[in-house]
Amino acid sequence: MKLTQRIKKLLEDVTVLKDQCLELLSAKQDLIDKAQTTLVGNYNLIQKMNSSLGESTNGDADDALADFNQVGAFFLRIANSIP
Repeated sequence: MKLTQRIKKLLEDVTVLKDQCLELLSAKQDLIDKAQTTLVGNYNLIQKMNSSLGESTNGDADDALADFNQVGAFFLRIANSIP
């Protein structure tokens, strides 16, 4: 009888933990989306400023933005893979 109760309690705990993980992933994705929006806006503004000053664009900034987009896509795949 005690074993059955412990198993039921563990199943409840796993369900609660799963829900909390989904909430955390959702919050992380929201944060990534907001950061991405801000960074893309700043990136575009810098590109316009450089262009108006006659400066060439920086390839490192392009690489950094691409890396950030990959991180966002990674978290999105994780969130979508959880049943």
